[in-house]
Amino acid sequence: MGHEDLLPKSFNSKIVWKLTLNATIGSFLFGYNIGVFNSNQENIAATLGWGDNKDLYISTMAATLPLGGLVGSLYAGSLANKVGCRKALMITDFINICGSLFFLIPYTATFGIGRLVTGYSSGSFSTLCPLYIGEISPPEVMGTMGSLTALIIALGVLVAFILALPLPTGDYNSDVFNYWWMFMFVFQAFFALTQLFILWKVYRLDTPIRYLHKDIEEKALESLQQVYTEEEANKTLEKLKFSRNDRSTLSEMDSVETAGKDQNLKNDEDFTYSELICCVKPIRKKIRLGIAISFLQVAGGVDALFTYTAKIFRELGGGVFESRIYTAVFGLANLASVVVVIYIVEKLKRRTLLIFGNAGMGIAMAFLGIFASILSDAGPIPPLFFMFLYVFAFSNGIGTITYVYCGEILTSRAMSICMAINWFMIAFVIFTFPHMVALMTIGVSFWVFGVVCGIGILYFLIEFVETKGLDAEQIKAAFDKYK
Repeated sequence: MGHEDLLPKSFNSKIVWKLTLNATIGSFLFGYNIGVFNSNQENIAATLGWGDNKDLYISTMAATLPLGGLVGSLYAGSLANKVGCRKALMITDFINICGSLFFLIPYTATFGIGRLVTGYSSGSFSTLCPLYIGEISPPEVMGTMGSLTALIIALGVLVAFILALPLPTGDYNSDVFNYWWMFMFVFQAFFALTQLFILWKVYRLDTPIRYLHKDIEEKALESLQQVYTEEEANKTLEKLKFSRNDRSTLSEMDSVETAGKDQNLKNDEDFTYSELICCVKPIRKKIRLGIAISFLQVAGGVDALFTYTAKIFRELGGGVFESRIYTAVFGLANLASVVVVIYIVEKLKRRTLLIFGNAGMGIAMAFLGIFASILSDAGPIPPLFFMFLYVFAFSNGIGTITYVYCGEILTSRAMSICMAINWFMIAFVIFTFPHMVALMTIGVSFWVFGVVCGIGILYFLIEFVETKGLDAEQIKAAFDKYK
């Protein structure tokens, strides 16, 4: 035990855990919606009468969720700036509840609207949850708290996979239990209602940063005091005020001296969406890294696996119910993998986890391609092992670090842009994967994803800026070198 372990903690870890776990209910809903339209695709197609157009409807409805997510993630940052993270989460909960009710009406149009609206809420959660957690977590546990986002997303995916097991495997039109899929989609409303109630009645304070943006110092201190000791809360408040005032003063001086021509001293929160998208010089490195890691997280094929797991196992030789079992086991492996990362995220550098994670993903995709083509007679069990390897590498690498890292380096507007790109890529991969398989076979599709994982390794070796163990001011200083 090191000397620092003997020192009294300056913050209440139980409160930090409770605040974080409540915030990650939104992450659960994000994961649940990613996984809920997987093993039940045939059941839904039968109920809604998709007939010969089934494959087109499935790929379209699968992509509708992330398209809603793209819009939700873009507006979440502005909403957080306007009403604060807490109220933004509450509004998103309400939207999710409304969206889930559309699934009670079994028509294709209402199903599509439900997917779009719950997608919007999922996109908002993907932006708001990491922001909220990053703003309430002390630097000592920021990595651990941030990794909980990935853990709860994985739990949401697993629950969705398990709930599909009771669905009938045939005679869909004659079996009344085929309507179980409707319960699966409405089920999420209970969790949204739970988070809404907790934020309304229990955790009634926003993050300190949100209060300081509105110059409400008393509330900012009160928010800090629910996490830190009184002495540490006052110290942290002074640090936040100094950081904010220092940047504002420098920005004002800069505008007077240069008539607005030089933006190097501009406060990160002051950059507009257009400036962020254009990667203007002072924040170019941050936004470039945020966009790249958000793009690469999805471009490696993870959402193709999570959306079409049951279909992939059927392609590899499994039966309908057997494929559902494999899908649930795959979800369990994903959850177990994220549990591991909670223990290592504060021990290993972010860059190390990203590089080794992408290497594992690339190797897994290479072997999945082999078993789907050259060794296609091997059955579904050998590919299942390499899907486990893939999800372990993903969860212990880019799957978790994306949320931790973006929460550490990005402002709410920048986070919105990066999560919107993330959702666009989810929609693109989900919609195009069935067509890739039809065009170039499933084996070659896996190899394409493997190549993308390799590109990610090269990028992180060259471009990445390490943030492990750094507080907000130290992270700012690390990036200031690249202005």
